[in-house]
Amino acid sequence: MTVNRHATLQDLIRHYPVRPAWHLQLVQQELNGGKTSAAELDDLLGPRPGATALTVSGLDQKAFEHFVRRWGAQFTALYFFKCPRIVDLAPLEQLPGLTQVAFFWNQKATRFWDFSKTPALRGLHADDFKRLSDLSDLSGATSLEELAFGGPRVDSLAPLASLQGLRRLSLATAPDERRVTPLAQLGDLETLFLPTGVFVTEQLAWLRARLPDVQCSAMEAFLRLQSPFKKGDKTIDVLVSGKGKPFLSSSADAARLARYSESFAQLVTAFHAETMPEPA
Repeated sequence: MTVNRHATLQDLIRHYPVRPAWHLQLVQQELNGGKTSAAELDDLLGPRPGATALTVSGLDQKAFEHFVRRWGAQFTALYFFKCPRIVDLAPLEQLPGLTQVAFFWNQKATRFWDFSKTPALRGLHADDFKRLSDLSDLSGATSLEELAFGGPRVDSLAPLASLQGLRRLSLATAPDERRVTPLAQLGDLETLFLPTGVFVTEQLAWLRARLPDVQCSAMEAFLRLQSPFKKGDKTIDVLVSGKGKPFLSSSADAARLARYSESFAQLVTAFHAETMPEPA
């Protein structure tokens, strides 16, 4: 029997030099994902009953529902890559064995699905969702260990507070209700990615005080740029953490950077001791 060997979302969405036999791919060449028909799905999947993961592009709602109905139960991991015309994700409720689901670029869906119907789900990657701003469905995704979400904006991070088993969280979005309080309730969290320029320095320091062991570059005084750039005579290689904070040079601006670092450490200490209120 073919064994599904991927363990994380990264294994599902990464590029393979040679794709393993258990992971099938049906990706059209068009930049917009093209269009994949029900017949094309049947031609690929019919001869491969041992496959347990699928990456597919170009599904519209009809083809998506056909896939779930006829083939979905075979798979534990699904990557819907460039399927912008899928409107309703609720058919996934018919697949209780799913462990990993990933999406890249969806222009139509406005909600997820009832996660109580997919109790085995451990990883969810939803990147570049154009219209999904309400994360309330996620409050029922209590089996999740890894979550990545990216979209123009969301209403609130409050639904994430229910995800007590979450270990890895990546957010590439700006909540209208810009409170980080829900994230502090994620006691099992190990790694966290937050977008730059969304939360103020005081919020990041407060969160660091509440999650001292979590790996998160945004919850440090500054972060090193992976791609430094030139500004006049300076090599800019550092971004000070917090909304509105500057890019600096770690060498030319060393004294200024030290002041930012000292101030951040003082904030963390004060928030940890609860001598300062939680920032709004």
